[in-house]
This record gives sequence, C-alpha cells and structure tokens, in this order.
Amino acid sequence: MRVALVAVIVAVVVIVAVVPFLLMQGGQQAGEQQTAPTQTQKPETGKVEIVIEGGEISVSKQGFGLKGQQLQSPGPELRVKVGSLVVVTFINVGQLPHTFVVTDEKKFDAEPLWGAQIGTPTSPVQPKQQSSISFTPTRPGEYYYICQVPGHIELGMWGKFVVEE
Repeated sequence: MRVALVAVIVAVVVIVAVVPFLLMQGGQQAGEQQTAPTQTQKPETGKVEIVIEGGEISVSKQGFGLKGQQLQSPGPELRVKVGSLVVVTFINVGQLPHTFVVTDEKKFDAEPLWGAQIGTPTSPVQPKQQSSISFTPTRPGEYYYICQVPGHIELGMWGKFVVEE
C-alpha cells in the first residue's frame, strides 16, 4: 500500500512538472524537431536567393536542380512573391553551354521577363562557369525558366517559375 502511494505521488509530481514545460514548448512532443522553412516558403517581400544548377542528365535528357540536389527534368518548381528582389545564380555543371531565362513560353526564342536572363543562345554560360542576375517580378502567374540553347527545352531543360501575390 505504501509503495502504491509513493508511486501515485511521484506520478503527480512528474505531471505537474512536465505539463507546464510542454505547454511552454508550444505542444512540441519530446524528440520532435521543429521543421525549417522549405524552399518554396518565401517572405512577402524582400530578397530571395536561388542557386540553381543546369546540365546534362544523360545523352538524351537535360535538366535543372537546386544547388546540392540532383538535376531533374523538368527542373524543380520555383516560387517567389510579387515585388521580391530575386537573385538567381546559375551554375553550369554540364559539359555543354547552357542558359537560364524566365519567360512565359517554353520556346528557345521567347522574350525574357523582368530582365531575368543569364546567357543567350549566342553567348551561353560555358561548362563549369556560373553567372547571376537580379530581377523583381511585377505580376503573379505561372511562368517557365528555360535553357535557350536550341534543342535543350525539348530535352527537358525547363521548369515552372511561379509568382504569387
């Protein structure tokens, strides 16, 4: 009987001590880690930095990938907010020349939006080189980022570029 009473008292003390601690932690469970913001969570306004790599995946496929991640075809979806200063650094990790351009069409001769163009079809970014551009999207919508070297879009070198309100 005495052991049971001690066990009840210990349980009550633990509950009284632990419950306020858990409430102060915002209900976070023990051992649970808080998650960091994902790549697509961006501030309402301000500076958004994107480092993207581009190159060949195979003989018949090309693509883009966020720095440190595998290239994919199509490339990863990029999301920014209207009015944000977007700084893109493009790194050519391939063996061929490539470009990075934000446009509203998946055509190699499409016009760049907001001046968002790194390299051109006649002056692309060379292998193992990088370049950066800054621009400010002015209207929401779904757009594309592409490589303007002829034939590269058809090999999968494009991705969605979403501008949110």
